[in-house]
Amino acid sequence: NSANGRGADNDNSIKKGPKKLPFKLPELPFQNKLTKSIAVTQRIRCMDEDAVGGAKVVDRVDNVIEFTPFADTVGDLLGDGMPFAALKDLKLNPLEVKKSKVTLIHKAEVQSVTPVLRTKINLQSYVLTVAGTSQYLEPEGADLLGLNAPLGEFQSGMFDTTYVDEELRISRGKVGMVDVLRVFVRKGIDAEVGALVDEDAIAGSTSDDNEGAEGSEKP
Repeated sequence: NSANGRGADNDNSIKKGPKKLPFKLPELPFQNKLTKSIAVTQRIRCMDEDAVGGAKVVDRVDNVIEFTPFADTVGDLLGDGMPFAALKDLKLNPLEVKKSKVTLIHKAEVQSVTPVLRTKINLQSYVLTVAGTSQYLEPEGADLLGLNAPLGEFQSGMFDTTYVDEELRISRGKVGMVDVLRVFVRKGIDAEVGALVDEDAIAGSTSDDNEGAEGSEKP
């Protein structure tokens, strides 16, 4: 009996799963709009040619986080059933921003090609670009702020390209202690920056960056 009892205990312990919260977190009324308003684009660029044979090498990676405002007032944000109806006309976007983006510019170095394509990146600088329709902003957008990253050599990361074809790129890496999987769909060549561009899946877009192309990423 005691043996059977231990066996039963072992079976139960194996079947136990992770504990769940006793309640469900509420969903924000603007959650879907917020998700769709954010796009993450990655540009993999070749700024210089290799000294040997003139071959192009990856030496820069730009991660671009773009936000498109989706609510001009509190009422637009929370909807018709919002509490405190007197605040529904309160403006959330007085500068009439239509689009803003932060570009994180990284120095890049290919560490290996086989058995896996591994790229090391170091954060170099940040650039804030804003477009809007008010008298204070440029309709087509302008760089409002640029900052060099302090101790950029210590703000480094690594990602492996585990799959790539004409349309799709899959990469794996680490952000701090967190493992990150990203799926990119190639959008094409950005003639202005000479880079491939990818759009972020989290933001509802997809893209892939190689030399001279633009795209977005989906984790």
